[in-house]
Amino acid sequence: MQWTGRHGIQIGAGAYSGEVMSYFPGVIDDVAVFEKRMWGGSHVKALFEEWVAAVPGRPAIAHYEFSETMGSEMVHSRAHVRSASLVGGVEAGVPGTSGSAVRLNGEDAYLRVAAAHINTHRSYTVSVWAKVDPGNHSEEKVVVAQQGIERPGFTLYYSGASKRWVFGTYESDRADASLVWVGQEPGAAIQGEWTPLVGVHDVVANTLSLYVNGKLVNSIPWDKSVSYVECGSLSGHGE
Repeated sequence: MQWTGRHGIQIGAGAYSGEVMSYFPGVIDDVAVFEKRMWGGSHVKALFEEWVAAVPGRPAIAHYEFSETMGSEMVHSRAHVRSASLVGGVEAGVPGTSGSAVRLNGEDAYLRVAAAHINTHRSYTVSVWAKVDPGNHSEEKVVVAQQGIERPGFTLYYSGASKRWVFGTYESDRADASLVWVGQEPGAAIQGEWTPLVGVHDVVANTLSLYVNGKLVNSIPWDKSVSYVECGSLSGHGE
């Protein structure tokens, strides 16, 4: 089924049937979204060992470095997209992987962009550095996702139940739609440690893939003919 959402990027929380939830407790840095697939480990390596702009081919369509200082109310993208508004208890200007980052309290904090971005019926890549706070997290904690009306077009999150990083997409924009996901082995995620994450949707190979710390941890078949179009925001609800 194909459908089109018209919402903006969301970082640090998910949204389901219009309700914001699944707030991420921790620090997020260097979010980038590409309207193309990453060609294996060499491209993924370039994302984190060099710089987002060093990746061959088309540049990121959205790139939030979070270089703003403490007290900022907006963060800006290097690409030609709108700035992200800080909602709730977001703290900008905290130490990041190389410069500054944003800290989220896991209760009401997230960032949103009121602009359409990715067509998830095509190949795309989302990358981010994330550090989840230590704790007994019982549900998913969304790092970045792209919203529809009922369910997100894609979601990258920490699964509190299985203590692993997960990348997924929903079969349709329905409240009862199933999540198709790919993730680490249970217990593989390390709390309190910076982790580079890359989710890739490849319409040539018809796969969903997740890279953690620059390495492919899993890839599953995903037929684009049953995918859907989501030109909306970034945000998850699932495994």
